[in-house]
Amino acid sequence: MRRAPGIPSLLLCPIPCSGVRNGLNSGADVQLIIGKFHFGALDRGLFHTGLVPVTDQRARAAAYREYVESVESALRHPQFVGTYWFQWQDEPTTGRVYDEENYQIGLVHIADTPYAEAIEAVRGAGHGMCRLRRSGPIP
Repeated sequence: MRRAPGIPSLLLCPIPCSGVRNGLNSGADVQLIIGKFHFGALDRGLFHTGLVPVTDQRARAAAYREYVESVESALRHPQFVGTYWFQWQDEPTTGRVYDEENYQIGLVHIADTPYAEAIEAVRGAGHGMCRLRRSGPIP
């Protein structure tokens, strides 16, 4: 895939939570955003972890930081311009209307109470973003 001259291109791609290198076709010549990734735990909140389970809220925060900041992360890859966490708030306890999904995958609980560990990880990644980008791309 090549960019058209003078036309900005952006590709939204779901990259497996196993990491950027494991899920990226490096032949693409476009800017990329990782879309809709999450980690869920059962120690607080709802009754289902979502697609990528971890043991607890600390593990959720660690998984987020590993995925976003590690050597093989989006922040260190020159094509990536961002990541998109899915989603802000946990799903309803009784499930979404159309499929009854009730994952504990939000950054805040359904009562709008932040999961402090996850919020701290997101803030830390945001504050360190420029430093990480300046340290260079992954080899």
